[in-house]
Amino acid sequence: MAKSSEISEFQYEYSRISTSTPVKHRKRRSIKGLIANLMICAMSLAAAGLMIKGLFVRIELAEQSDKITAAKQELRRIEEENRRLRIEYETKIDLDEIEDYAKNILGMQRAGESRTEKIDTDTQDKAILIERIS
Repeated sequence: MAKSSEISEFQYEYSRISTSTPVKHRKRRSIKGLIANLMICAMSLAAAGLMIKGLFVRIELAEQSDKITAAKQELRRIEEENRRLRIEYETKIDLDEIEDYAKNILGMQRAGESRTEKIDTDTQDKAILIERIS
């Protein structure tokens, strides 16, 4: 048998157990770990910000695309109207009407053969070019 001062393997020694409340020990974070966590948070926020900015850019792109489409439709409408007005303008020009207006309203006369004369000269006409000296 074992001595009474020795504790057998089946007995417990209660004198070593503290009766005070156990203190929870906080794990101390290292500075490197804290910096790493802060960097991860900052990068996450930056990525979220870029995603939101990308959404706003896509919305603006869609709005500009709608404006371009509307402007192209307006341009087609105006070009069609321009074509129609040109055709209308060209059909309104009638040379007989212009001649009638010139004769009756403005008092103009058509130039006839009797009003034009040909002048025959024996010598050929010559032109002399003088150079300009600057």
